[in-house]
Amino acid sequence: WETCFEKLGLDPYPVANCYNSGRGKELELGYAAETNNLKPPHRYVPWVVVDGQPLYDDYRNFISYICKAYHGTSVPSACSEYSVGGIPASLLYRTNNLVKVISQNIGYNIM
Repeated sequence: WETCFEKLGLDPYPVANCYNSGRGKELELGYAAETNNLKPPHRYVPWVVVDGQPLYDDYRNFISYICKAYHGTSVPSACSEYSVGGIPASLLYRTNNLVKVISQNIGYNIM
């Protein structure tokens, strides 16, 4: 990994520090416990979950699920190409009130 960091011009200190300090092990154990407590339990890797719902075999489209679940006031650039009910994400994410009005008018429950 150090060679990769060097080639990319990245500072290896944060990763080395995480590993050497024990923080990496702590994080690994925490994520393992979280994975073991999933309902339904994971069946394979990657097991992608958005808003508590597994994506099953549609995990490659995880960005669209994240964009649909996003409740912020400005659309992340990764979400700019997605739409709900034919309405571009750039309109859907401007304000929560606008999203509520649009979702009620088109019959989508996206909140």
